[in-house]
Amino acid sequence: MESFLQLREIGGRQDLRRAQTSRLYHDLARATKGQFSEGHRGAVNALSFDNQGARYLLSAGAGSDITLWDCDSRDAQLFPIQKVAKGTYHKYGISAIHWYPFDNGLLTTSSYDETVKVFDTESWREACTFDLGSKVYSHSISKVASHALIVTACDNPVMRLCDMRSGSYAHMLRGHAGKVIAVEWSPRQEHIMASAGSDGTIRIWDVRKAQACMALLDMYNSRREIRPAIPKAHSDTVNGIAWTEDGLSLVSTGHDNKLRVWDIVSGENMLINYGTAINNTHWQTVKPLIVEGQDIDDPILFYPSDEGQLLRYGLFNGYLFHRQFVLNGRVTCAVNRSNQHVELVTGDSAGQLIKWAPYDILDAPKAKPVPGASGNILSDIVTDMNTTPVTFN
Repeated sequence: MESFLQLREIGGRQDLRRAQTSRLYHDLARATKGQFSEGHRGAVNALSFDNQGARYLLSAGAGSDITLWDCDSRDAQLFPIQKVAKGTYHKYGISAIHWYPFDNGLLTTSSYDETVKVFDTESWREACTFDLGSKVYSHSISKVASHALIVTACDNPVMRLCDMRSGSYAHMLRGHAGKVIAVEWSPRQEHIMASAGSDGTIRIWDVRKAQACMALLDMYNSRREIRPAIPKAHSDTVNGIAWTEDGLSLVSTGHDNKLRVWDIVSGENMLINYGTAINNTHWQTVKPLIVEGQDIDDPILFYPSDEGQLLRYGLFNGYLFHRQFVLNGRVTCAVNRSNQHVELVTGDSAGQLIKWAPYDILDAPKAKPVPGASGNILSDIVTDMNTTPVTFN
């Protein structure tokens, strides 16, 4: 500890900061302060913190309602600052919600009513609507791109790129043999994205090219001469993918109850064993939550499980550190506020929102005083010696 403090004093490496931030993430527990005052009537399907200061949280439910929260509030509980009632803009449940990465004045939603919508958050009115013709499981917006393309995962093999600037469709990507369940833009390269679907495949795309599919990931790392024409990433539906922030690795999960990590440069399965705790069976996008960065010693993977647990793993060693029990149904989504705040929020199938923060011993329930105890140890010893009869054997 002294060496950590000395390095901090002289402006050296941030070893102390990384060690402390990592410890705090490993000490996460249900927060005793600042919990949400209410939830959603149906399941919570999606959560999104704004990218400007991680102050505002959007939550969206299976009842097509949207709630905006101010997570900097100092109140004992968090109360909604804006609510969009059920059926106002979407007929059916909202499958995904995102702040526009470069402007808190816009947000996007996708829904099982076959639409993707863009909203102006000042007026809470629709800016534009894209009718996809089939229910939308998820959508993604690039955080680094100069373009304004929304990629969609729908209940058919075709992915459409929706241009927010023109309000029209820019491109269609074909290749999957079934439903597309999950899509994610690369966090480093603006034209690269990944998709996953019911055919068990994960595809990497460069949307600038006519033959846009660059690669298919193979869970067996087959040699080229024996590699199947359409290799599988999972033995069943793939319904969740997440990039690491450097864009070099991709995490995937599927209905085979497996988590896999992929080296995107080589396209190889890194063969990390996460054990048998994962339960994933629903036809809904499940996004693994990766916590990493300069403030963290080793990347941490949080996994929302169908069994009402938030599982915490070491990303690159597969070690299961802890299970956080929610107990109100399956955990449907999880989002990290930021490494500076060290807070997570989860949503579950019962409509509950839960804030997770580092356990603080100062917030622990105070022990009830023992009858007759003064609270002063020396005084108790003297009193005991003067009042207890002395006996000799």
